[in-house]
Amino acid sequence: MGIYVDILSESVRTKIAILWLSLTLAFLAHGQLHFFEKGGVPKETLGLLLFFDFCYIVPLLLAYLTLALREKACRTLNIVSSATFLVMNIYHLWAHLGEPAQIPIVGATVAIVGLILWHSLEISKTKR
Repeated sequence: MGIYVDILSESVRTKIAILWLSLTLAFLAHGQLHFFEKGGVPKETLGLLLFFDFCYIVPLLLAYLTLALREKACRTLNIVSSATFLVMNIYHLWAHLGEPAQIPIVGATVAIVGLILWHSLEISKTKR
């Protein structure tokens, strides 16, 4: 039974890491489409570029930590960070409702983070 739980937990952790990487790609696509629609990168958007860098680096770091941390720390980190990202991405989706081209990409970020949260809760079930 213990071996099965460990294998199941590792499988879930791998899925979560892949979902964090998918979130990074979705943020990248969203940023590229945003600047494409605006006709390039305006000079006044240094703060926006730094925010996009944050959106790329944090999910990559979370993907690594998902695989590197122990079970309890991994579960806690993923539940807190995915819940935070879920709230931010729902607000972001609401902010882009007037831009039809952005809705599928931003909606995908909401779905990806929702799956991360769901799988993170699944980790806690495997250790009982």
